[in-house]
Amino acid sequence: MKRAIDVAPFGEFSDPRVLAELPLHHGLTLLAGGEPVTVVALACGSSNPSAFTAAFRDAFGVTPARYARETRP
Repeated sequence: MKRAIDVAPFGEFSDPRVLAELPLHHGLTLLAGGEPVTVVALACGSSNPSAFTAAFRDAFGVTPARYARETRP
């Protein structure tokens, strides 16, 4: 029974690591669009910009501020 719950209904997307990174990927788009890190952190469900920064850095190897600087035109 547990196996069926882990797989259904989202298949590979039920992996907690994948689910945890989805908001961070949304953050990439927002940062590239010029949104401030604090706004992006809140939009991605983090109540703490420092925690968002740490998770972003762990996932992508760069801080959100640096990513924003390097992707803005």
